[in-house]
Amino acid sequence: MTLRQKTDKYRPRSGSAGALPPAVDHTAYRVVQEALTNAVRHAADRGAGLRDMRERVRLLGGALSAGPAGPGGWRVRADLPREGNAW
Repeated sequence: MTLRQKTDKYRPRSGSAGALPPAVDHTAYRVVQEALTNAVRHAADRGAGLRDMRERVRLLGGALSAGPAGPGGWRVRADLPREGNAW
């Protein structure tokens, strides 16, 4: 199964009940996608991916943390405001 197939079910959906604003929905999707991409690549170059994720989250007024989580693990957390900046 490809990374796209694994993440497609999390693609932003508009018009669903309780839907997030498009900018927040898309940023959440991209953070998850980048975190999974880094995991698949075994985080050979975490720097660029983390920079991109932090920038996306920062533009919405959110916060991102990432770092080791237990032996051999890695954790990524994005706190996004429900009402993010519109694009």
